Amino acid sequence: MSVKKPFRRQEFAQIMLVHLENYAIKLGYPRLVLETNKEWMSAINLYKNNGYIEYERDHQRIYLTKDL
Repeated sequence: MSVKKPFRRQEFAQIMLVHLENYAIKLGYPRLVLETNKEWMSAINLYKNNGYIEYERDHQRIYLTKDL
């Protein structure tokens, strides 16, 4: 997911993430897994601040997971 540059820092990413998690719970998913560019610290911090844990990293990406 991404937020268009003029709309960043307005909590839209947080709102989308919560909606995604709630929808996944409604569908019965036990966990979410995501990836992002390892240079995008704002995205990594968003995910980690919402309970996601890094489980793998390569030369371009960081992979995170969260049990629902």
